[in-house]
Amino acid sequence: MENNSTVDIVGVVVSMHPSSTIMRKNGTDMSGRSVELTIWGNFCNVEGQKLQKMCDSGMCHVLAVKACKVSDVSGKLVGTISSSQLFIDP
Repeated sequence: MENNSTVDIVGVVVSMHPSSTIMRKNGTDMSGRSVELTIWGNFCNVEGQKLQKMCDSGMCHVLAVKACKVSDVSGKLVGTISSSQLFIDP
């Protein structure tokens, strides 16, 4: 995907990490099998906390995100934007 593209994604959440500083990597992790999603702003409060509790329980859940922005900060990743919509176990 091109940098700054808006895409829709559906995937299985296998892990969650707390907020952290984003470091640039060499970009060799484009496998087509996994993607890192960064949840920004208000999504951290409701959907992010709900997903964290689900992951802490040991269960994997499906997450669908409509309107994510592709970026090239640490290899290719996607992040929520103000118009994103998150759906847990759609």
